[in-house]
Amino acid sequence: MSQTPTARPSPAGSPAPRPPINLEGIYMNIPVLIARVRNNLLVANQIPPLRNLIANHAKEIIIFHARLGRGNPIINLPDVLNPTKKVGNSEAITTEQAFLASVQAGIAAARNTKPDPVLIANMQAKTAAARASPAAQAAANAAKANQAAAGTASTPGSAPGTPSPAPVGQPGQAQTPQQAAAAAQAAAAARAAAPQQPPPQQPPMSIAQVKELMALPTEQRNAKLEADAALRQRFVASCQFYQRRTQQVRTQQQPPPAAANVNAPKPQPPPPAQPVSTPTPPTGTASPATQTPAPQPAGAPQQPPPGPQQPQQPQQQQPPQPQQVQTPTTPAVVIPPRPVSPPPPPPPPPEPEPVRRKRKLREYAREQAPGLDLELGIDDLFSEVLDKLVDTVARDSVRLAAHRSSPRVELKDMAFVLEHYHDIVVPGFSAHVPKKVHNESEADRKKGRAVMRRAAGKRDDE
Repeated sequence: MSQTPTARPSPAGSPAPRPPINLEGIYMNIPVLIARVRNNLLVANQIPPLRNLIANHAKEIIIFHARLGRGNPIINLPDVLNPTKKVGNSEAITTEQAFLASVQAGIAAARNTKPDPVLIANMQAKTAAARASPAAQAAANAAKANQAAAGTASTPGSAPGTPSPAPVGQPGQAQTPQQAAAAAQAAAAARAAAPQQPPPQQPPMSIAQVKELMALPTEQRNAKLEADAALRQRFVASCQFYQRRTQQVRTQQQPPPAAANVNAPKPQPPPPAQPVSTPTPPTGTASPATQTPAPQPAGAPQQPPPGPQQPQQPQQQQPPQPQQVQTPTTPAVVIPPRPVSPPPPPPPPPEPEPVRRKRKLREYAREQAPGLDLELGIDDLFSEVLDKLVDTVARDSVRLAAHRSSPRVELKDMAFVLEHYHDIVVPGFSAHVPKKVHNESEADRKKGRAVMRRAAGKRDDE
């Protein structure tokens, strides 16, 4: 017999009615979504709907948070969520004037809005229901298991306390009290034998995922977990699950004699008992065999009597040695050392002068004419010319300074050699200023020339 449908079917030819949109829950999550956008944790296809919501419901969002006693969540939006700006291929949704007018209207209405205790209580209840604790989820799962076990109890011919491997009962059949009790006992035994795990709706994270989150810095990990409540709940439940599983494995691997060895050293302290049991030399005439031990209190540990029983003391102190070796039964967690950065490489050796000269010569040629290269061997020829030039200038400068009877070689000596021998003028160097010889110009020479008188001619009358 098929089960009757729980929902009323819609008339033929008409679409099924959609459930109402919970805008209050969306308004409540606006700050969380904005924080996730700032941390680059929101999927790209979720940003356009959020922009549309902020652009069309800015006033309602501000008023809703004012009713919760909170501030304006959209007072400082990221550029990705700003509906007045172009983001990638998405154009601006609204103008800046219209958006600012909507925000100003929401702020003005929020000033006259007081916190609503009923709304705050309802939202807190919804948040608590969405973030149920692991204990509450485990209790709910246990209740569901009891209902499933009661509905799928064993057949009347089976023994009490033994659950059936498959559901054989039908909805129309009534169960006897013995069957119900057997089903409840089977469900309780299954819950007790099953290891404690996170709820099946949120399976535990893998060890690699847990290690990846633990490797993040503390501030970044806390911000990531605060932005995503589901991830935080799953991470905490996974850590608790792995801790319980590790503790169960250690308990199963622990040998039974270890408990006795751990409890054994408590009532017996061997080091403080040694100085008390050391015998003192006899002061009287009585022999050690006739001496009687002094009476001890009832709660004090028994001490070996002096005399022939002294060789038994090393045998009584031997048992604590294996106890000290067997005490660390639980393995310690080994933390791998942090990788040490290698030392910086040593500085490169200085470049030889011939290699440096060739490199500079090629760089100079490329600066003067880009793409110009040197013929094979031309760099060596330039090096030889430079060496000879330096040698010649140095020798002539020294000889000139010696000719002047100067105590040192000066810059003017080198400048004089470069200018007169090699026709090279270096700006900034002062060479020997030669003595000026006044050469008269042609006009001056004509002016200074003696005036020669012409011979007088004979007169006609003579």
